[in-house]
Amino acid sequence: MKSLKKVIIFLFLVLIIVAGLAAYAYFQTDLLKTPYQLFDKYFNNTVEQLTNYSFKPYDEIIKQLMNSNSETVVYYPDSTNTFLKTTLDTDTDGNTSAVVEYKMEGAEEPLNVYFAGSKDAIGIKIEELYDKYITIENRDLNKALENSEISIVDEDAVPESIPTLTEDDMNTIKQLCVEYKEKLISKFDEKECFIAERNVDTVVGTEVVKTSKYTFKTTKKTLASNIENVLEELCNDSRFNELYKKMYSKEATEFLEEYKKSVEENKNSEDANISISFYVSDKRTVKAEINYNESSVTLLINNTEIAINMTGMENDYNNITYDSEIRVENTYNGSTGDLIVSATKKYNKTDESSEYYTDSYFNSFSNYEDSYIKIILSTSNSNSQYKSILKYVTEENGEAENLIEMDINTNANITVEKIDSSNSTVINDFTSTDYNSLANEIIFKGYSYVEQKPKSTLAIILSKFFGLNTTLDFSDDDMMDYSEEGYLEEDDPLMLDDGNLSLDSNKSKIESELTSAIGKCLSDYQMATVSNPNANINDYLNVDNIKKGCSGYTIQLLEGGTTLKCTMNYDFSVYYAIMTFDGLSVKSVDVYTENEYREL
Repeated sequence: MKSLKKVIIFLFLVLIIVAGLAAYAYFQTDLLKTPYQLFDKYFNNTVEQLTNYSFKPYDEIIKQLMNSNSETVVYYPDSTNTFLKTTLDTDTDGNTSAVVEYKMEGAEEPLNVYFAGSKDAIGIKIEELYDKYITIENRDLNKALENSEISIVDEDAVPESIPTLTEDDMNTIKQLCVEYKEKLISKFDEKECFIAERNVDTVVGTEVVKTSKYTFKTTKKTLASNIENVLEELCNDSRFNELYKKMYSKEATEFLEEYKKSVEENKNSEDANISISFYVSDKRTVKAEINYNESSVTLLINNTEIAINMTGMENDYNNITYDSEIRVENTYNGSTGDLIVSATKKYNKTDESSEYYTDSYFNSFSNYEDSYIKIILSTSNSNSQYKSILKYVTEENGEAENLIEMDINTNANITVEKIDSSNSTVINDFTSTDYNSLANEIIFKGYSYVEQKPKSTLAIILSKFFGLNTTLDFSDDDMMDYSEEGYLEEDDPLMLDDGNLSLDSNKSKIESELTSAIGKCLSDYQMATVSNPNANINDYLNVDNIKKGCSGYTIQLLEGGTTLKCTMNYDFSVYYAIMTFDGLSVKSVDVYTENEYREL
């Protein structure tokens, strides 16, 4: 009997020891974890490593700028009197005000732009144009936008007010992230989709390192389908729905429908294999790798450096592939050091026998030129006073050139005027008439200021970018009567002579907007070809999409396909824009008046 009792006690002690060893092995090592658990662990570890990467002293500078009053001056080494000075004043209640002082090359006086804001309102002031803050409060934003008659792409995206998330809201978001990440992972077959490998040799930088490799693999369509199923459950979760309505003033189901629509649009595209791998050495991720069919992204991480390498197909029609790298290195130690960011992109044509696509957008490999740039931010500090020099290099073996120099000083005694009821005009309840009156007053003062101080920074900016004529002659009839509130009277509007808007200004506006709009169309097309190689460029580069980036005139595509006829809305004058393309980019948009076009 005694011997049986000893055996039982012995077995009980063995069980305790085994349980303890198993617990240790599970929590302190990777021995008992499943491939999914290992992948999940090092996914989280990789995110943590990136989050904790040292950006000193810049994280310290940003923290000080957010929590103390400060003065930052930016100088331009190649200029004798150009500078940009920002003074920031933040109080304990989170109210912030700032003044940006800018003096451009050749100007006699700087421009001061005041900004002020809190959780309830934001305002801007340029005293030469209007002597109060023009302020919008955090309420009735839809109404203010509608009355202003400002056209934006998606007016429904503007909420009644910008929500403030509470600490409880943030905790709910974290909880939802954890829960629904688990729900998404459970949709995948653990044995087929998660793989753990030991003693894998992998190249990290210039060294071969022995690692453990944890991989998740699936296909694009499987991933999209599983995400849709989890989103459907998420959007029916009352916690998420309340947060979504608070942030966007609409039901979460609208978000779900948009996702379903996107999936439906791509259902006929080819499927793609996706894999994500983490390479681990000494319980740290030394390399992460994402593969999407023939494209890949590799992330290398160590204590002082992050490198992102990307390879893929740039152009299916010419079989042009690319290799690119973005490298971040921080050498800051003690009170001095550099933050270095370099970017390299190289192209190669993989198949000389492939037929070129006949469209002119793709007919030349020479359009794809290798590129290189390095940005170096050298910083030193002494008693919360920082001096930084931003340098750049445009050739791999070239010398660094100074771009700007910055002096940053934090000082609690620095102050800037805050917003209050006496120095602010709130525009939330403005009617369209109020907006027009305010705009007319600002325009009139702008014209007058250009005449009075033509060599000031503000006058040069107004003249150059808004086409203001610096030789205007205002007569008494042009002077407006003002109401007691300071706005121009509705029945005596400011009538500006169309001749004061120069032809060059209209041409510059059309050229700039068309170049940007066409560039966006081409960029959208390139993005679409990643998931759908058969995407039709005409679905992206067309008049309807181009005109979304244009204002104040209508456009019409003329026969031949490279000339747009632009008709101004205010006087029906006509301009012609001739487009020239260089591969998948806009080489030039040349704008001509009607007479100039006829003479071509």
